Amino acid sequence: MPLTMGQLTICMHVFFITTQIVLLRKDYDKLQLTQILVSFLFGFYTDLTMWMTSFLQVPFTMNPLIGYPLRLAELLLGGGLLAFGIACEVRCDSLMLAGEGFPLAIAQFLKKEFGKVKICSDTSLVTIGVVFMFVFFGFWDWKLIGIGTLISMFYVGFMVRFFARHISWIDYIFIPHSDNLALQRQHVYKADKR
Repeated sequence: MPLTMGQLTICMHVFFITTQIVLLRKDYDKLQLTQILVSFLFGFYTDLTMWMTSFLQVPFTMNPLIGYPLRLAELLLGGGLLAFGIACEVRCDSLMLAGEGFPLAIAQFLKKEFGKVKICSDTSLVTIGVVFMFVFFGFWDWKLIGIGTLISMFYVGFMVRFFARHISWIDYIFIPHSDNLALQRQHVYKADKR
């Protein structure tokens, strides 16, 4: 019996959490171990929401002149919302999903900006997926890794960087004013000055 998308997501998240622990060692925040529980919940809700929103999926049989613009709109809206959530999650230094904790651990380890590491991480994961596709199937299957995946591997990271420059107002909502300067000095998540 093949694994569902949610079950595969759980497996991937457990791998990411293990990698975070290996990279950060004593600097790994023990609270982030709750990512394991969150990963199981996220995997379950991935399967549930895929089932609940299956009627929204644009069928491959639809006229490409209508279908592709609809898919692009879904991709841009969904990727933008995802990027905003990631930017807020990292900015607030809250409990993260392992998909963001993994590149954040790499960013901390390498002392690099999170947005750039996120793009590299997503691109590397897609590249690994393409390699596995050729190893196991011998050809590129556009239903497994399609144009939306290729766009997303850059789009989400770029949007995270965009939102990172525009969400400093979150500090004033969730952090007392006296802590804002300390947060800005310490925080790994630095927006590009460009």
